[in-house]
Amino acid sequence: MIIHEVDRKKGSLEGSYIYLDTREEENPIDEHSKHLVTTLSDLFRKTGLSSGRFQEPTEQDEEPPKIERLINKYYAEEGFNDFLTFSKSVARHLKDELSNTKTGKGGYLWLNFYEHNGSDFLSLVILRKKNALQIKDLSLDEIEEIDLEKLHMAARVNLTQWKENDPLTIRYIAFKIGRTTAEVTGYFRKFIGCSETIKATKDTNNLVAVTKNYCVAHGFDEMKTENAKREVEEVCLKWLDEGRSVYVNNISEYLDNIYIDEEEHKGRFLEIAQNEPYNLNNQISIDRNALRKLRRYKGFSKKVSISFDSDLLGKTIQFNKNDKSLTFTDLPEDLLQQLRQGLGDGD
Repeated sequence: MIIHEVDRKKGSLEGSYIYLDTREEENPIDEHSKHLVTTLSDLFRKTGLSSGRFQEPTEQDEEPPKIERLINKYYAEEGFNDFLTFSKSVARHLKDELSNTKTGKGGYLWLNFYEHNGSDFLSLVILRKKNALQIKDLSLDEIEEIDLEKLHMAARVNLTQWKENDPLTIRYIAFKIGRTTAEVTGYFRKFIGCSETIKATKDTNNLVAVTKNYCVAHGFDEMKTENAKREVEEVCLKWLDEGRSVYVNNISEYLDNIYIDEEEHKGRFLEIAQNEPYNLNNQISIDRNALRKLRRYKGFSKKVSISFDSDLLGKTIQFNKNDKSLTFTDLPEDLLQQLRQGLGDGD
């Protein structure tokens, strides 16, 4: 791992300029660096990430993205042959991209090359400072510290998948770009050279819909449907926690092994996922929050039974945590009929 500084600084005459400060050796792997690695790895795991791959050249004389060319030059099966020189080249490339913007913000460029579950990864993260309070001589004092509460701009390249170039592994880059304007953060996408991306939320919403359609296609009853939805959520979370990619064909096989005996009826999940209207790629990005839509809220007492899909919450079902009430605005027709008959006036 190594940290360089590539930041926009205020200038006296020109308004601002891009400042570059590079280290002359890799950062030591010590207690501090291990803490940083662990913290950022957790953020990658818990953050809804977009995904993509390096932009393919469209013209005959067009070159691949600069980052990919640098990886090609310095990375081999045994790892990077000169990680220091590689990282400096990446930092200079970031400076060039940042210079092409008027308001883009940089920070500390953190590069980390590591192996996980038999695959090589390269992480590139923009770290920024934030103000914090400390107590010094029994007085409050303001200090600057690294903001490790969220990812601002970050990318993680699965180098093993990139090198294998498996057509099923379409998206080997996962990244996060902040929600500020494209003028401020758009340079980072160009810096990485990533093709048009798919947002994890969209992928996961489609996965939820495919799971429900799979249950309908096989005629599952309510209990079996809830179990299948729970299985999909749990196995996706398990793979994410293990640092593994989520593939639609693996989910399909997983569900079929549990619920489908007849060979001719297997593969329905994959078929639904890869056709209209979902058109999911085999490798998908997962948003943990969106994945919760596979859950079902339910509660029982002696006189009341309530059960509903979690994706209705905030839409046709509103929860007021202050007075502990639920408001339903789209009741089932058969329940409405029962209520009308119970009132006796049909109104």
